[in-house]
Amino acid sequence: MKRIMVFWLVLLFPILTFAKEYNISDIDITINVDDSYIVLTRDNLDNNPNLEKLNITKEYMLNIMEKNNIYFDIIKSDSSYEVLGIVPKSTPLFSDLSKASDDELSNLKETIKKETGDNMPIIYKNDYAFVVVNYSDKIGYNNINYYTVINNRGYNIQLQKKTKITEDDEEELRDIIDGVKFKIVDENKDEEKRPFDYKIIVYGVIIGLMAGIITYVIGSKIIDKKSSK
Repeated sequence: MKRIMVFWLVLLFPILTFAKEYNISDIDITINVDDSYIVLTRDNLDNNPNLEKLNITKEYMLNIMEKNNIYFDIIKSDSSYEVLGIVPKSTPLFSDLSKASDDELSNLKETIKKETGDNMPIIYKNDYAFVVVNYSDKIGYNNINYYTVINNRGYNIQLQKKTKITEDDEEELRDIIDGVKFKIVDENKDEEKRPFDYKIIVYGVIIGLMAGIITYVIGSKIIDKKSSK
């Protein structure tokens, strides 16, 4: 009887996943990701067993991250997609995108549309405000890029996938975005005197659009190792 009850409990209740917090102090951000992902940061590469699974070395991954302003790489455990955290070097004058007015955000969307072609970005808000752009890059990867500005720093959090991005993928990315926390520094009292910096913000979004090309080699190594088994 007990065995039958256990059988039905397994069927009725999903397998539990547990969130783990990663604090990336260099960029004042904390991410919460469950154990269905491999998470690589600049600080956790030493003796990381996941690097062997991905067929890459610590030196190779760190070089990719430092060269391309990548601070974390969240890889789905089945290697179907990855989510990159990228901080462009250019510093926006506007300190916090969530403080922008509706008119400023509307104009920003139109500006990004002009710069990126027919793609119409959306604005997503939780505790922060993100510009969201969907696009395909030059090597055929599909991408969703969430871009925000906090503390005069631009952040790209971008999902890239070689095949079609599904609704489940989008929901999983949204869960990651909702689990992101930024350390907010003292508010700038002169914020209202500063212009809304469209140029730098659009540049930051476009830098995110190029990230799929930058990390293509990593994905290729994962595929090569799978095919060699």
